[in-house]
Amino acid sequence: MATPAKAASARRLLHTLRDAHTRSFLSLSQDETAKLAANARPLPWLDGLITALVVAPEEPDNWLDHTWADGALGRLTPTQAKEIETLIEDHYCHVVDVLFESPHIYSPHLRGASDEMAAAAQWAAGFRFGIRLNPEAWRPLIYGDTSQTLLAAMFCLEREEDLLEEEKAEFPFGDVSPARREEMRRTASRMLPDIVRGLHEASLALDGDLEGADFAGLPYARTSLKIGRNEPCPCGSGKKYKKCCLSADERQDR
Repeated sequence: MATPAKAASARRLLHTLRDAHTRSFLSLSQDETAKLAANARPLPWLDGLITALVVAPEEPDNWLDHTWADGALGRLTPTQAKEIETLIEDHYCHVVDVLFESPHIYSPHLRGASDEMAAAAQWAAGFRFGIRLNPEAWRPLIYGDTSQTLLAAMFCLEREEDLLEEEKAEFPFGDVSPARREEMRRTASRMLPDIVRGLHEASLALDGDLEGADFAGLPYARTSLKIGRNEPCPCGSGKKYKKCCLSADERQDR
């Protein structure tokens, strides 16, 4: 059963979508794509962010403020800025429509980078940013057994060289060989539609009891995920987490 707030919000939005634009990034003209490329974050990153917003148990406010390229707002007129925002909002409506009405056809937007794996890394970074905008709302998913595993698989797509310095300290794949990392990333890329569908189902399945649950005693919900002791270690060693990287991670958390 969906959480009442999320289900009601989705019903209201889907009702308005009947008369609204639900254009995806794939349907943009060359001119529109060029305007986004010049003034907004990369399209895979934007799609990852938007997907996180749609999947999230609760949508954060003012998320459009984070979609601009550096310096873009300073060179655009209000009319031009609104045009860019409308293109992004149309894609948001498209993702809502697909995930709530036709999830079986969902596919991430992985165009616009030099190669698909680079786009997948951008997409995962955008999704992680979406979690950061409202980490408290994500706690039930971050600490859920199934959703935690799905998130770990998704974040496998990111490249260590793209992370901020403070993120690299928490990167769980640093000791994995380059060949093994590439294999893991390509597997995760192929699984990405199923990962998103699984996370969306897990979000919708949150019931009213979880809305009032007390997560205050848990560690802060980092965007690098808390792995269960008996789950496979995310480093790819094949060992259980408690037999592999747990001790090192516990030392970092102190």
